[in-house]
Amino acid sequence: MCADFEEVIGTPYGWNGAKDGTAFAWCLKQAPLEEVRARWRSGLKSNDKWLGVRTVAQLRSKWNDLAKMPLDLTGDWRSRVDHSKDFFGEPHAQ
Repeated sequence: MCADFEEVIGTPYGWNGAKDGTAFAWCLKQAPLEEVRARWRSGLKSNDKWLGVRTVAQLRSKWNDLAKMPLDLTGDWRSRVDHSKDFFGEPHAQ
């Protein structure tokens, strides 16, 4: 985590003791280290004020926001909408 921070930001990370330690432990309960680091790096690289992170504690608080979006929103999304199903993916009642 500290090496990722230094690589992306260009300065050493100042570990914030128990606050970062507690947040890091929580993140590791959610996903393997590879996923934690992927979300961390994504947050570090983000130019978006909401998605940007600079501390491990912020990573925890923005965990869900930094999840990968599974949807491909490129092109004309309307052509990919299945109008035979409702909002929850259930077939429309006939």
